[in-house]
Formats: sequence, C-alpha cells, structure tokens
Amino acid sequence: MERFKETYVDNNASMDIEKICRKKQKRTFYIIEENSEKQHPMFPVTMEKHNDTFYCIKHVSPFNVLLTQVKIFLQASQNIIPSLFPRSIETQLMQEEPPVYLVNNNCSAQYIGYKISCLTLMMMALECFVNENIPNDFDAGEDNNGEVRNKEYVERRWSLEQKMQAIKESKSIIDPQYNTLMSRLRFLYDLRNDFVHLKSDSSNKKEDPCVDCYERLLGVDLNLDFNKVKEYVKLVQPDIVLD
Repeated sequence: MERFKETYVDNNASMDIEKICRKKQKRTFYIIEENSEKQHPMFPVTMEKHNDTFYCIKHVSPFNVLLTQVKIFLQASQNIIPSLFPRSIETQLMQEEPPVYLVNNNCSAQYIGYKISCLTLMMMALECFVNENIPNDFDAGEDNNGEVRNKEYVERRWSLEQKMQAIKESKSIIDPQYNTLMSRLRFLYDLRNDFVHLKSDSSNKKEDPCVDCYERLLGVDLNLDFNKVKEYVKLVQPDIVLD
C-alpha cells in the first residue's frame, strides 16, 4: 500500500488531473470505493481525455479483455459476408445458378484478417487462463539443471499441453471430456502458431498464398471452437461467469 501511495498519491495535489499526470509521468490512478463491501475495494484505472472530459478506463483482467475481443472479431467475420461481399465483387466467374463471384483483394484481406485475429485472440485467452490456473504452490521438483519447476518456471517453459495436463492433475479433473477438449484446443493452438510464425508453402513462388494455412483456418468453425474454449474454462472453473 505504501508503494502505491508513493507512486500514485500526491499529498499536495489539486484536482488538476493533467498536472498530476505530467508530474508523475503516469496516467494510472487507484480508486478506493468508500463504504464498499467488496473484498478488494481499491482498483486501478487509466485516464483518457476526450473533449475536455476525463474517462477512467478500468483495468479489466487480460483474460476478460481477450474474451471480449474474440466476440467482436467473431461478429465482424460473420457480418462482413452479407454487408461487404456483395459490394466488393471483382468479377463474375460463373453465371449459372447459384452464381459465383470473385471478391476483390481488399475484402478478401479483411475477411481472412478477421479470422486470423479471432483465432490469435482466442488462443491468447486460453493461454492466459491456463497460466492463471497453475497453482501458486505448484512444485514438480527440479529439472536436470537443478532449477525448481514451480509456477513461474512452468508458465515460461512448458508447452500448453503440459500446462493443461498439470492443471488436470492438480485439480483432480476426471471428466473424459477434458482430454477431448485438450486435443482440439492443441490443434487450434498449433494453427495459431503457424500464423504467428508464418512460413511459405512454396518458398520459390512469389507472393505465395500459404494455401495450407488458409485452408485449415477457413475450414474451422471458430464459433464452435470458441464454445469449446468456454467449455474447457468451465471444466477447470465450474463457478466462473462467462458473459
């Protein structure tokens, strides 16, 4: 508490928020709710100014931030088909019924970009949740170099699958659905990594479209897989509230 006071509280401060921010070189403040029955009545916010008005941005947990962004990009990837595709036709490929149209580059890039963003954020949320649920007192003994395999060690060095297995054992989860979900989520995680560390399918071909990566990405139902992420979360934390 004293550290927060020294960093964020100015005993001689006026309510000139801009002046305080300049002096402290920070825009983060801690709000304390008076007469609050909450377990943690103090929470951080960051000030944003717009049109001579200050807005306090709550520091929502990264897991919830990422979940919210997944929903936004899922919706965007669905809305772009009826809203943008008909207005972004480059040429008609087939005149038979139903007709086949070629969508232009800009619209195609937006659609694929939404899908990549959604998958990336979804797996970031999953990894965030998994790391949060490794027990603080986790101890898997020492590695070959004599380093203790504690929570920090596991978060930084173990694979996602190893972490999920550790959670299963530490929480004594016996539901067979856990392994099924773990297998599917590992596939999605590997696909995400393919886009994060993108490699060309045909290295000698100019502007290679990475056919295999696109085929796997556009072949998955991200709405269905997002539900699997939430199903996994509920298996680990049955009481968690997911909007």
